[in-house]
Amino acid sequence: MENLMPALNLIRRFEGCKLSAYQDICDVWTIGWGTAHGVTEGMQITQEQADQMLLDDCQKLSAKIRSIITAQLSDNQLCALISFAYNLGIAGLFQSTLRTEINAGAPREQLEVEFLKWNHAGGQVVAGLTTRRQAEADLFLS
Repeated sequence: MENLMPALNLIRRFEGCKLSAYQDICDVWTIGWGTAHGVTEGMQITQEQADQMLLDDCQKLSAKIRSIITAQLSDNQLCALISFAYNLGIAGLFQSTLRTEINAGAPREQLEVEFLKWNHAGGQVVAGLTTRRQAEADLFLS
C-alpha cells in the first residue's frame, strides 16, 4: 500500500478543518477537511470522523487515479494528484490536459505549467489555489 501521508498533509495544509458544515467558495456544502459528498446544511462531525473521512476519500481517489493514469507514478506523484483531485474532483483530473501530459510522458516543465492552469474558482484567479497548485507541482516533481 502506498504512503498517503504527503497527500494528507498537503490537503490539511490547504483545506483546514471545520467540524460544522459550511459553504465553500463555490457554495458547495463542505465539512471536515473539505469533504463535500453527502454533506448537508447543519451537519456536525467529530475530529476523528473528519480525519477518517479524509483518509477514506484519499484511498478512493488513489484507486481512481491509478485507473486513469497509465504512467508509472511514485508515491509523491500519486499524492500530488490526490490533492489535485480532492480539490477539483476526479472528473477535473480526468478531463485535464495534465492527465494527458502525464500519460504522454511530458517534460517536467510542461507538467508544472499544467498544474498551475487550475487556479480559478468562480471564474476568478484565487491566490490560495495558485499556492496550492504550486505545492502540488513541487510534490509531483520531487
